[in-house]
Amino acid sequence: MFELAQHIKVLILHQSCVIIPNFGGFVTSYVPARYEEERHTFLPPRRIVAFNPSLTVNDGLLVQSYMQTYHVSYNEAAARVDEAVKAGKQELKDKGELTLKGIGHFKLLPNGQYDFTEDETGIFSIPLYGLTPFYIDSIRESNISAVREEKREKKSYTLRINRELANYVATAAIAILFYFIWSSPVADAPRSVAEQQSYSAFCPAPVAPQLQTEKEATHRNETPVPARQVREAIQSDTIAGPAETGAGAQSMPDGAYTIVMVSRVTLKNAERYTRMLEMKGIQGATVYAKGKMVRVVYGRYNDEDEAYAALRQLRKAHSPFADAWVLKLD
Repeated sequence: MFELAQHIKVLILHQSCVIIPNFGGFVTSYVPARYEEERHTFLPPRRIVAFNPSLTVNDGLLVQSYMQTYHVSYNEAAARVDEAVKAGKQELKDKGELTLKGIGHFKLLPNGQYDFTEDETGIFSIPLYGLTPFYIDSIRESNISAVREEKREKKSYTLRINRELANYVATAAIAILFYFIWSSPVADAPRSVAEQQSYSAFCPAPVAPQLQTEKEATHRNETPVPARQVREAIQSDTIAGPAETGAGAQSMPDGAYTIVMVSRVTLKNAERYTRMLEMKGIQGATVYAKGKMVRVVYGRYNDEDEAYAALRQLRKAHSPFADAWVLKLD
């Protein structure tokens, strides 16, 4: 009966009624949470199982479970169920009792009927499993009186503020406010090329929009991204200005999407950056130039979703893609 009990336990988790052919049926019901005033105990909700000996007609549910588990035909599965039921009835007749572990205990009565007792440790509902009763002690009158006395003993304190001090603080705050409103902003002094390179070594490059068309990127004076990877491979050359298109640049079809790793660089720096990526094991980065704009791009994708999915995977695998973004080719 152990094998039969395992099938019944699985079925009870999802069914309200499980019938054992020629034996009886298990019927489940929901009992809501309740409070026992005498014991001051809150009992959690639970799902109980009762046994109805009149439900003996084979509904096919138990047989189907055997078929799916052992990959056998309906007739063979029905035969296995019948054998298990016969073995259980024989054990009841010989010993006078039968235990289905995790479900309940049967006892044979003198009139030939079965007395069923539910197993309290059975798991009949996964969402309700593990909920246990808890006890709350009643509030006694002596405790309430003690709390009231404690409140009476507490002393009250009054906070007094010097009016002259308050006026002085308010006047100082107003003066500081007008100072910041009327003060003139200080313009940034122009930096040399060396100062700009030193400044960019400690400050991260601004992040470009993640999706632009070529026209939008050119109109917005596209910012070099990311500068820190280029500095690793290019320390002696500047990357600030565009360059004329050379033989190393490649063309790409309109309407496609690509991933931009570096933009607004010279053709020489772009080629050196792609070689640096190859040394790091990143194959497929190419130099793409259109007009005077030179970029280092990676891949060509037919739609925007495909490009973003590839960019997410590349960011996880390679740090040079941390500041990369998607560009639509016009």
